[in-house]
Amino acid sequence: MKEIKITGTKWYVDIEYKENIARFGGEMCVDGFYATVNSISWIKHQEYIEKNELTELIKAVRKQDKNSSFKIEFVNDDGSEYK
Repeated sequence: MKEIKITGTKWYVDIEYKENIARFGGEMCVDGFYATVNSISWIKHQEYIEKNELTELIKAVRKQDKNSSFKIEFVNDDGSEYK
């Protein structure tokens, strides 16, 4: 069973992780989805997302995407890669 469930549209991606759903705005491209990190919001909870939670979520998505041809790339507002 997968640890993460990813759904979305051309304009946002929902990532279900640890019984919560994080929504990232962004843009669908041919090889994946470019998710703007600062656009994150919780769907189930209205709490502020802590930096360590964001880092854990991104690491889990990157681990799952490792062998996939379709990837979610996390970017800053200026389009640079989020590290």
